[in-house]
Amino acid sequence: MPQGTVVVCADGHRAEVLGKGDVRLKFTRGEWVTLRDVLHVPTISKGLVSADKFDKGGFKMVLERGKIVITKGRRHVGRANNTSGMYRLCLSDEGNVSGPSVECGVSSVARVSSVGNDVIDGLVANVNEVNFSSYIVCSISLWHKRLAHTNVKNIEKMQTKGMLKYDSKDFAKCETCVKSKFTNKPFPSVKRNTSLLELIHSDICELNGILTRGGKRYFITFYDDFSRYLHVYLLR
Repeated sequence: MPQGTVVVCADGHRAEVLGKGDVRLKFTRGEWVTLRDVLHVPTISKGLVSADKFDKGGFKMVLERGKIVITKGRRHVGRANNTSGMYRLCLSDEGNVSGPSVECGVSSVARVSSVGNDVIDGLVANVNEVNFSSYIVCSISLWHKRLAHTNVKNIEKMQTKGMLKYDSKDFAKCETCVKSKFTNKPFPSVKRNTSLLELIHSDICELNGILTRGGKRYFITFYDDFSRYLHVYLLR
């Protein structure tokens, strides 16, 4: 680990990295997981682990109904529960390291988040409510698409009630909504013949390679356009 390596948190705080090593975690199901190249940052009081670390370890994470289910192959390893917008790993006390052992990206902005002692960071680089709120601010056009192309007035009501936030009231015309209101032109009427046998439609086809009891393999159809009378003949 190069000297002077630091982790820059979301609030601008710079925390010095003193070392790097492996950490073993034990989930409440009894499954053990070893995380490689974990950074040791004593000034960060929370034990953090990124989703990328599990992904590189060959684990699969499925986000559903307020929890993340972690599996490896067909083996269920454990899960993380949603707590105040973050996901806290369900770990047992045995063998787990809390406090100064963390894992996060070492760059100009570290993607870290914190809830409790052991947290999995799926998306945001944040630890405070103000910055987290700014993360979920989207354009009104994006909310319109996310909410099944609902009326803009409904989105404005939702923001008034604190259910969502958008950065601008400017809303361009939605191309999908415009196209969905188009009406099809009527199909032209079909001209039919006015007398019997004036026009006959015919086709021949194989019976999917299966013979009839009489040994016939094909059939041919004759269809009168005027009377709509149809006759079928079997062929060898």
